[in-house]
This record gives sequence, C-alpha cells and structure tokens, in this order.
Amino acid sequence: MHRYSIVVFLGAFLLFQVQPLIAKVILPWFGGTASVWNTCMMFFQIALLLGYLYSHGLRMLLKPRTSWIVHSIVLLLALLTLPVLPTESLKPESYDSFSFEIVKVLALSVGVPFFVLATTGPLIQAWQSVSHGGDAGSGKSNSPYRLYALSNVGSLLALISYPFLFEPNLRLQSQSWLWSGMFVLFVLMCICSGMQVRQRDSWHEVADESKLESTSKIGVLTMLMWLVLAMLPSIMLLATTNLMCQEIASVPFLWILPLTLYLISFIICFEKPRWYHRGIFVPLLLLGVTAGVAVALLNVHASAMLQVALLSLSLFACGMTCHGELERLKPHVSKLTLFYLFVSLGGSLGGIFVVLIAPRIFSGFPEYQLALMGSLVVGVAIPSFQKSMPGIRKLGLGFVALIIGGLVLANLIATLTRTQVDGVLLDGRNEYGIFSVEEKGNRLVFISGNIDHGSQIMLPEPSLEPHSYYADGSGFSVCIKTQRDIASNEQPPRNGLKVGVLGLGIGSMLSWATPEDEFVFYEINPKVEEIAREWFTFLDSHEQSEVVIGDGRIMLEMETKKGIDRQFDLLAIDAFSSDSIPVHLLTDECFDVYQKHLKEDGILLFHISNRFINLKPVIFATTKKRGLTASHVVHKSSEDESISGSDWILVTNEKVANHTCIKSAATDYQLPANAPQWTDDFASLAPVMNWSIAISWEKMFEGQRMKKKTPTVEQK
Repeated sequence: MHRYSIVVFLGAFLLFQVQPLIAKVILPWFGGTASVWNTCMMFFQIALLLGYLYSHGLRMLLKPRTSWIVHSIVLLLALLTLPVLPTESLKPESYDSFSFEIVKVLALSVGVPFFVLATTGPLIQAWQSVSHGGDAGSGKSNSPYRLYALSNVGSLLALISYPFLFEPNLRLQSQSWLWSGMFVLFVLMCICSGMQVRQRDSWHEVADESKLESTSKIGVLTMLMWLVLAMLPSIMLLATTNLMCQEIASVPFLWILPLTLYLISFIICFEKPRWYHRGIFVPLLLLGVTAGVAVALLNVHASAMLQVALLSLSLFACGMTCHGELERLKPHVSKLTLFYLFVSLGGSLGGIFVVLIAPRIFSGFPEYQLALMGSLVVGVAIPSFQKSMPGIRKLGLGFVALIIGGLVLANLIATLTRTQVDGVLLDGRNEYGIFSVEEKGNRLVFISGNIDHGSQIMLPEPSLEPHSYYADGSGFSVCIKTQRDIASNEQPPRNGLKVGVLGLGIGSMLSWATPEDEFVFYEINPKVEEIAREWFTFLDSHEQSEVVIGDGRIMLEMETKKGIDRQFDLLAIDAFSSDSIPVHLLTDECFDVYQKHLKEDGILLFHISNRFINLKPVIFATTKKRGLTASHVVHKSSEDESISGSDWILVTNEKVANHTCIKSAATDYQLPANAPQWTDDFASLAPVMNWSIAISWEKMFEGQRMKKKTPTVEQK
C-alpha cells in the first residue's frame, strides 16, 4: 500500500506543479490575459479526461498484468519528450485563433508527460484494489478512495509550494529541469509499484463475485448526477479565476488560490466524508452564493482584496457542497475508473463551456451566476428530498433559497441584457476579456473590463479634442510637448514625431497628432481595432497611423529580428485591460526590447493608473538599475467628468528628463530601499499590492447619481 501511496502522491504533485510552470512560460506569448490560464486549465482538464479514459480502457480490456506491461511502455516513451520547457519556435505568429494556439503549444511541449501523470490516480487505485482488496464503503485503511484523497493532498502541496517556494527562488529553466528529473523518478517508481499485479489474471476475486453483481448496476440518473456535480465546481473555478485576473493580474498566485480552494474541498470530502455535514455547509452555501452576488453588485467599488475574499468564500462553499454530494454518490470500487471518468468528463465540460462556448455566446461573465444558481439548486434540492429532514426545516430552507436565488437570477438577467440599459450601445466579449461602448453625457466611452479606456466628445459633432486620461497636463501631453521642442531645435528642424503605443484603446492619443506625425499602435485584441474604427473617429482622422495586431512585446521582438528599427521619439505603454497588469510588459528584459526601438533621446512612457497596484517602485527600480532617469507625473481629475485623473512615469536619459516641460510637471518620488525589480522569471505582486479591504460607498452612490442626472447623446 505504501508504494502505491508514494507514486500517487508524487504523480499528483508533478501534475499540478507543471501547470503554473508552463502557463507562466507561455503567458507573455499571448498578451498576459486572464484567458491564458483558463485555456491552459481547459487543456489540462481534457488531458486528465483522456488519462482517465485510458485507465478505464486498460481495466476493461486488459488483464492486470497486461495493463502493467502496456503502461510501462507508455511511461518509458514519455521520457523521450523531456524537458517540458516550450521552445521559442512554438511562439505564435498569428493571433487569429487564440485558444487553438495555446492548446497547440501545450500539446507539443507538455502534452505527453501530463497525459501519463493523469492516468496515475485511477490506474494505481485499480492496481491497489486488485492487489490488496478494499471497498470504498468499508472504511478500511486500504480503500483505494483514500488514494484519491492522497492525490489531492499532493496536488495541494504542489500548488501552495509553487508561488512561495519554487517561483520566487528558481528560474523557469531551472524549474523545468528539476521537474523533469522528478518525472524520471516517478516513471521508475510507477513501473516498480505495478509489479505486484503481474500475477493477477483478473481484476476481481472469485469470493467477491456475488457482491460485485449486487453493486454493478448504476442508473443513468446517478451517472448524470456525477456529471453535474463535477461540472458545476469546474465552471465556478474558471469563472472565479476569470473575475480575479480580469481586475488584478494574470499571475500564478491568482491562478493557484481558486484551484487550491477547489482541491481543499475535494480533500475534505473524500478523505474525511463525515466533515461534510449538510447542517453546516448548506447555510455556508447560502452565504457563499450571497457573497458571489455581492461581488457583482459592488463591482469596481470594492477593493481587490475584498473581491478576492468574497469570490474565494463563494467558490469554497459551492465546491464543498457539490463535492460533498458527489462523494456520497461514489460507487463500489469495481466501478472506480468509471466514476473517475465521469468526474473528469464533468470537469472537462465545465472548462470547455467557460473557455470556448461562453465567450462566443455571452457578452459578460454570466457563467459565474449560472454556476452560483446551479450550485444553489443542487445544494438545496438534494437535502430537501431526504425524508430525515423535518418539514418545517424544508420550508425555511426553501424560503431562504428562493430569496437568494431571486437575487442571483436578477443579477444574471441584468448581465445578459446589458445592451437594453440606457446608454449601453455595445456589449461584447472574446478570449481577451469583456468590453463595451457607452454613452456618458456628450461622450462615447470605450470600457475594457470595468474601467474607462478612452472616450470621444460627440456633441455637437465628433471632436478630436484631447481629454480623459490624455488631456493637457497628462503624462502623454508632457512627453509630446517635450519631444516637439527637442525636434524643433534639431539642425535642420524636424516637424513630425514617431510615436509607438502598446495598447490601442480607441486611438485617443491621436488627439495630439499633427499631419507629419507617425503613430504605430500595437494591439493584441483584434476586436478593439474594429470598435475604434466603427464607433470612434481618431484612427480615421490621421492617415499616418498604423495598427499592428499582436502582443506588443512579441511584435517588437519580431521587428528587431527582421531588422526593423522603429526609432520612436516616444514609446507609450498603455496596455492594461480593466485594472489587470500585463506583468510581462514591465520586466527588465522587456526594457531591452523597448530601448532597441527608441531614439537616444526618446522617452519610454508608462500609464500606471490603477486602483489596486502601485507600479512606481517597480519601474523606478528598473530605471535606476539601467542608469536612466524616471519622472513621476500626476494629472488630477477636474469637476468636468471628461477630464480623468491619471498617473504616469516617464523614463528617459538625464538630459531629456531635465527638460523644462518634464521638470515642471514631475512630482517628487522617494524610491523605497526594498523596491522590487521584475524579471521574466521573478515578478511578485505582493510588495506592490494594496491589501486593504474596503468599499468606496461614496463613489458608488455618486456614480448612481451621475447616471440619473447626465443626459445621453441620444436624449440630447
């Protein structure tokens, strides 16, 4: 039993260690968006399903000793695919099929080892059941279902250790080689552990035939319940991760936190089934669903930590309820691989729904409310059908559930009918996130996630007047004025500027352009360019504006390889989606990419306005290391709602930093002694996060008042 335990534990540890490792490697390749991790999760869930299907097939079609021989060969073949680190040749050249490109990279780099690891849990448990016996319902210590709980402990340890032990101390390449070495050890141990089944010709003992016959029949309804109870937590997991990463950053910690809570619910329910007590967890479910609705209602007015806390409570409550009921429906060990197959199928269907289907049929994130509603129905309905529950308790539970369910339904309907709300002209979504175009007074505003990302004054006619984040006095205006002055003093004087921008928005920066200027926008989301051209006029107003579709960093790297030197006077980094931070655009290595395309007196400009994260110490520390000068420019908002406050950092050489325009606009900033320096291998948000838990009630109510008072373009 012990050798099986070690193999299951190590296999699960490696299975969940490789997920954040590979996702972190390819995250910069696909723009650092939240969808990268969820697409990875979908791939891993499908690979897990294939592994479970393979294990079930071995058990159904082969004798135990033959299954050991076949699996040993597969294990040895998997060694040929090491190491697991993706090569540069797998970087995407096209972003037309976001999900397909990610799946292709994962399949070619880690697909085979991950598949092999995915077979471990059910196959080893099947080997253990035939070599040692044990019944899922007997309560014996040798029950193979205990190995399932042990595998979840290994998975949990892998997830917890990655952001706190491996990620901060080892380079990605070192992590890859260490993981590959442990995989070799796993293969050898797995082959050795299976040697115990070499003498077995049957998966069942003769003495157990009568018992097997009585437990072999499983109804369609039971299998359907397996599927639903596995699918709902999967949808909840990915939807929660989407919401967290959309507002903060797509980083391993925010990938791992929801997955950890998901696994903890598995461990509790399958290792200590008695801990799942309906009298405790049904009320917790009601509280968790309420917390989920609260997040949707508070929206941008809640701090990041409060959102994470409420989302975590909601996920854990739903996970415990569904997994607890799933554990109560587990079959006899003779149907063990079938049970795991359906559980894995449910998880995979949840992943496919969130990653592939939801972005194509929904404009917001209603899958979150759908998962809340499904968990509420299941968590209340199943106990209510139990005869042991008193009638008065059923009525009370049903009444409370009806009220909370009504809140969820109302929130779901509001999410699905956003375009019917006054002022919302367009509401959409794709793999890169959610977006909308809304009327606010005399302006059209482009919103990415939950944050304004540029607007245009439309009355009395479309205007190119600089406003919003780019009004006079903003960091962008300071850079433009500085570079125009420098260009005019050159011999001979130069009229036009070359400006690069990572992040198109609606092209608002073109409000500062002259006919001689050249603007190049790098935008990863093709839908953003469509919106900018269909609803706004900035791009069409300037002939010398170019839009390059793709991740800005990768596109600049590719241009360098092709011998293209942009020689920008100004390169602006304005690529945030909602408040989510594209970490890969702020690392030391990325500064190398930027500087290759800047003139000697060029300015590197970062728009760092953010509710949750203070990026000043990161950029100032990297600037100091590189012998450059950083200037902090704060542009305060005004009573005119068309002028938005904004925060900027200008990075250039000392001579340009001392220019009158910059010196007069810059504010003092004292770099902390322990300021973090981000690299592609090491980039922690912890030191720069705002950890407060608060709600901006004043702004929330003020926003509601403004919506009621301000007439729209159509009303005017």
